[in-house]
Amino acid sequence: MAERGLRKILIVGGPRLSLTIAALTAHPVAAAPPSIASRCQAAVEERLADWGAGAERYRDIDGAFGARESRIATGTLGTWVLLHEPPDGAPSLVRVEESGTTRVSFDAGCHESSSFEPRPPAPELAFTDRDLRALVASTPRGVLFVWSPHMPLSVDAYRTVSELARRMGLSFTALRDPMSDAAYAASVAREAGMPPSALRSFASVELSFRQATLHAPALLVFAHGRFSGMAVPGYREAAALEAAISERLRVAASPNR
Repeated sequence: MAERGLRKILIVGGPRLSLTIAALTAHPVAAAPPSIASRCQAAVEERLADWGAGAERYRDIDGAFGARESRIATGTLGTWVLLHEPPDGAPSLVRVEESGTTRVSFDAGCHESSSFEPRPPAPELAFTDRDLRALVASTPRGVLFVWSPHMPLSVDAYRTVSELARRMGLSFTALRDPMSDAAYAASVAREAGMPPSALRSFASVELSFRQATLHAPALLVFAHGRFSGMAVPGYREAAALEAAISERLRVAASPNR
């Protein structure tokens, strides 16, 4: 009886399974065609190489409808590239530099079209990318410090970081947050005994792309002609700030970077 029941189950189930298999094998699923993004990858990388984009790439928060957004440093301080990769559309590139912004888009055939928009001149006396390149070229290692008169701990951090830089043999350059009030900054600096040089603001692509404008206080470390990573934001005790600076110096000295 057991054998007969088993045979019955097999007889009933067998045709159903056969029909299912036949249905699946009768309509093979064709491979999806490559997306525009994947087809244009070679063209995108060629343009990135032509612009001097390097391996220092940062993935930003995804844009609208799941588009991948990346920031890419180039071999020239003050020149960065934005890469926009929509999930089902053609990629686009934006090169941002002191002189202006170049936009490059790719069509379905991976052919380029581009446009250029000049940037307005920097405010008078502002610290620019030209000043930044001169500083990095003339100084082996240093710290850039961004402070804001509207953030009380900025003044305390100024004293701490300037002393650390002196003790570690690093140059120290203090710059005022460009979003802060200049008159109020002068009053705070005078009361705190900060030098007039610390009141200089900045208009720098490099510093902005390295997130020096997101929070104050913040610091950036450079060595061997290049910056090390993103800005270190916020106030920290002296030991923590020294550890952060030391780590940035170690990364900058790495031959694999």
